[in-house]
Amino acid sequence: MVGCSDEPDSENYYTFKGEMMSTYLQSPDRPQYSMFAAIVTRAGLMDLLSAYGAYTCFAPDNDAVNRYLAERGLSSIDQLSQADCDTIARTHLMDVMYTTFDMPDGVLTTPNMNNRYLEVSRKLDNDSNAVVFLNDDAHIYYELQDDSVENGIVQPIDRVLQSSNRMLPDIIRQNPNISLFNEALRLTGLSDSLYRYKDESYHQPLNTNGQPEWHDYNTGGDAANPIREAARAPKERLLGYTAFIVPDAVLSDRYGIHDIEGLYQKACELYDPMYGGQGEA
Repeated sequence: MVGCSDEPDSENYYTFKGEMMSTYLQSPDRPQYSMFAAIVTRAGLMDLLSAYGAYTCFAPDNDAVNRYLAERGLSSIDQLSQADCDTIARTHLMDVMYTTFDMPDGVLTTPNMNNRYLEVSRKLDNDSNAVVFLNDDAHIYYELQDDSVENGIVQPIDRVLQSSNRMLPDIIRQNPNISLFNEALRLTGLSDSLYRYKDESYHQPLNTNGQPEWHDYNTGGDAANPIREAARAPKERLLGYTAFIVPDAVLSDRYGIHDIEGLYQKACELYDPMYGGQGEA
């Protein structure tokens, strides 16, 4: 006769051997992140990085934190306020995973936990490696990039990221290759409207219990068999813009346009037949 037991053999027990992001930052084998780990702990976010999820952590090393402190006239992270720690920690954390391969030049499509978007560019480091730069200042260490943990990816960086408040008109203005388009935006007043990032007239709909309302809406199908989903009303209504900009070189080479008057005349040529004259130069 063969018997059976509900108790599995001890050799078949599952032993968790992975490393969570919190362990990575606090490991004695990586003392170079001890200052950032202390900041994350003060911000109350270390427990979050101990849980399962899909996070990206842009981890500044101690040299980067010391440089940041010196720039602010501080000598210790103990001199940072609670609000400082919260802003720094959230600026370096995202609740989605990004490898360097997934980072397109421009701006990451997902904001960080401080609700700011990080700018991405690629340049060569001193060893001619193509490295990823964030906000045009901090770069991800080439030899340490894409370090995986159980609940995400750690991207070690050499600078503390500043919380960027730059808007689309600021980025356009700083690009010398699109100066004519920038001047046109300024003269028409459109650049001012591009600073509007939130609908101030919007108020989140709440139910009688003071909780965000759920809205049922159709996501596909037909009248007979609609596909319905439900979602909470968002807390804010944010605005975003995309600018399709013709570079100065294209305006010059293709259209012979070298100044704002030439751009205006070309606009009249292209759009007056459809819209009629809308004003004087």
